[in-house]
Amino acid sequence: TGNTVGLDVNTSKRYKTIAISQLTPYWTEDGVSRRYEIFYRTLRPPLVDDDHDYRVNTLGGSVKFGVPFTELDRVFFGIGVEANKVETYSDSPWRYKQFVADNGGPKANANPYHGGNATALGIPLTVAWQRDSRDSALVPTDGRLQRANLELSLLGDMRYYRATYQHQYYFPLFLDGTLMLNGEMDYGHGFGDKTYPVFKNFYAGGIGSVRGFESSSLGRKEESYYGREYVGGAKRVIGNIELQFPIPGADRTLRWFTFVDAGNVFAEEETIKVGELRYSTGFGVSWVSPMGPLRLSMGYPLNAKSGDQREVFQFTLGTGF
Repeated sequence: TGNTVGLDVNTSKRYKTIAISQLTPYWTEDGVSRRYEIFYRTLRPPLVDDDHDYRVNTLGGSVKFGVPFTELDRVFFGIGVEANKVETYSDSPWRYKQFVADNGGPKANANPYHGGNATALGIPLTVAWQRDSRDSALVPTDGRLQRANLELSLLGDMRYYRATYQHQYYFPLFLDGTLMLNGEMDYGHGFGDKTYPVFKNFYAGGIGSVRGFESSSLGRKEESYYGREYVGGAKRVIGNIELQFPIPGADRTLRWFTFVDAGNVFAEEETIKVGELRYSTGFGVSWVSPMGPLRLSMGYPLNAKSGDQREVFQFTLGTGF
């Protein structure tokens, strides 16, 4: 039938997640899909080891439907419910304390300089579109992939929208090589007197965005008791150019690549400036292993500035671009 049940467990330092999902790809005879998900997530600072900086716990669920319009196009509609609990302390980043004060309701501390607990309910509606003309989902060498997603919350304590767009091109080259171009634009904003939820911020740095910089380390940095903290931003711009070539005599999914990356994140009130983008270059190896897609890269920042965290060697298992 193609029906699946999935369990997602993430135990990284920054994100801890447990999610159960169920997908029915042929919910109707016309190929409309239906997906349920229930999840519990914990968010912590990306580069801080202390448990008492800030913490965001989210319990929620969603239902999404996918409607095929053509052989290449599919549109998704969904609705979800998220109950967020934000815990801050006197030494937490200002933006988290401000969110508790502005959006937490009666449980929030009236003085944002002090820590406090706040609950914020969100009921996000989602509309998404995907067009995929790639010749392969695992090792594409030709075609393009476009994704657009709009998340809109007009009810509950959180009032915001969050829009993302990604566009990839794959061009076949000589010696079975491939040129990959990837571009991403992301934007979030609050409605009325509600600020954009800081824990919905975008992050950049590391594999999948700008290699050579530590994961989630780009963008605005706020001083706290624990040093510099990285809180991401409501706007993100990412660009990648990658040349990929197979390794002779090996599995066709084992490829080496060289790349140039660019990107950064910006706060809600900031203007996107080309001069603030970070650039990097390097090389690496990718392989669709039995455990999932594996990518190893050696990245070298080209215009790192004071406060940027560099990280030459990076790897990821299970995800790619």
